[in-house]
Amino acid sequence: MLPFTVLLKHSFIYGGLLSLLLTCIVFATLIFYPRIWLHAAPIDIQQAVGVTVRDRHIRRVVRCSILGACLALIGYSIARLFVLTNGQPSFFELALSVFLILQVWNVVDLLLIDWLLLIKIRPSCMMIPGAEYLPGYGDYGFHFRGFIKGLVGSLAASVITAGITALGQQLFG
Repeated sequence: MLPFTVLLKHSFIYGGLLSLLLTCIVFATLIFYPRIWLHAAPIDIQQAVGVTVRDRHIRRVVRCSILGACLALIGYSIARLFVLTNGQPSFFELALSVFLILQVWNVVDLLLIDWLLLIKIRPSCMMIPGAEYLPGYGDYGFHFRGFIKGLVGSLAASVITAGITALGQQLFG
């Protein structure tokens, strides 16, 4: 069994790397294509602004990029976890590590991107044109509910990832 502090350090390092990567993607897209995040905005903003076919296409590309980045980084972190545990990470270690990695990103998204940047600072270059002054931009609760959804999603993803990894470990040893 891996010492808990080693598992925490490992998970926070990879969570930090994932957060850095995803924050760069989110910042770039907020600057150049802010409407692709309309689905993640409060309802008053969604109702005030339309989404074009081009926005939908770009959103698909960005989603695939984010998913690819998450899978690659978490996959690499799991490979490193195998090294740290001499090829024998437990289901719990795998699940906890993936959960912590995803939660670091979830916290960064809530505190840095949603609350600090989009609600408090509100840089005009990252606001959805036509919705800059709507009250939804000040809705802390909306973003907190998104954080809770991320918490539940991260829990499910970590258990599924650990299960797939443990099954692969059993089948392919």
